[in-house]
Amino acid sequence: MFQLASDQGHPVAACSLGYFYEKGLGVPINLPKAVEYYQLASDRNDPGGLCNLGYFYEYGIHVEIDFDKARKLYQRAAKQGYARAQCNLAHLYENGKGVPQNYSLAMFYYKKAAKQNYPRAQRCLGILYANGHGVEKNVDKAFALYIKAAEQGDEVAQCNVGYYYDNGISVDLDPVKANEWYEKSANQGFAISQYNLAWNLERGIGAKQDYKKAFALYEKAAKQGHASAKFCIAYAYHYGHGVEKDLQKAIVLYKELADQDDAEALCNLGYIYGNDLEADAIDHDLAFTYYEKAAKLGDAVALCNIGDCYEKGNGVTQNYEKAVEYYKMSADQDVDSAQYSLGYCYENGWGVAQDINKAIAYYRKAADHGYEDAIDALKRLDKKDK
Repeated sequence: MFQLASDQGHPVAACSLGYFYEKGLGVPINLPKAVEYYQLASDRNDPGGLCNLGYFYEYGIHVEIDFDKARKLYQRAAKQGYARAQCNLAHLYENGKGVPQNYSLAMFYYKKAAKQNYPRAQRCLGILYANGHGVEKNVDKAFALYIKAAEQGDEVAQCNVGYYYDNGISVDLDPVKANEWYEKSANQGFAISQYNLAWNLERGIGAKQDYKKAFALYEKAAKQGHASAKFCIAYAYHYGHGVEKDLQKAIVLYKELADQDDAEALCNLGYIYGNDLEADAIDHDLAFTYYEKAAKLGDAVALCNIGDCYEKGNGVTQNYEKAVEYYKMSADQDVDSAQYSLGYCYENGWGVAQDINKAIAYYRKAADHGYEDAIDALKRLDKKDK
């Protein structure tokens, strides 16, 4: 029927046939045929055909990437009030694809599409307001636009709504609502929402702590290339969260991330080699090497661990002064274990002049984070004073 209508010059039918061939609906996927029918529909000025052909040129789908052609096709469809083309044209201007970046024009076209209740345009317009691109930053307007798009099922907008509830941006902090929105988005396969929901479930934020469900969500996100989710899978194997503890699997995953200069993965590799393996497999030299690499990439915990190596003489010659130096660098970045260790050095005069007041000050900083050893140290010193 569509074929007959197309043959008789109906542009909508030609566009529909192009879509069927693009997606493999009722016919095998055939991108050359899709291009052919989209071109046919475009020649007859059908806005859907123009927009779809423009998309092919924008992303190089069976044609050479040509942003200029994409823009001109989008413009022809946008002039007919076609919301998706208006949104796509805005995207070109927002990102400077084939045109000078122009947030004002991006906002102009996003607004046109958003007025037609097109969810992707509402979401993208919200992002412009959230970041202050082409307009004064306004998180309240951003949230209002995200909600409109999210309620229509836009998975990115649903994630953004969740993030606003998760962090109390423009709304009261509500991790339960955050998780509800993350879950809606995650169920559509959006990796960032899968990761965010997993993060909250792992920590019992807004829901009962559930390591197994968190691990399953991290796996889904990691399969889509989410690097932080991959780290969390490695961490789960490292500590047995939601999965049986397996240090070898953790090492393999951490090393893959370390090869991409992931500082936290490097630091955790150091910790495994320095602390977690069987006694005959412990390698303090290798651990120290990993800590140094992580520290050079800015990892504050690695600085603390280097301090610990100097304090104990693991992988290096014991040197209390060096230990204090590294503990101080780490403590200044609010690492609780470093604050405790620095306090301990001041209490005992290791690498510094003994100073109980400074020891107490650092113990308090660590205790404020809930660090148990620091809390115990403060109780111990308090008893001494009585």
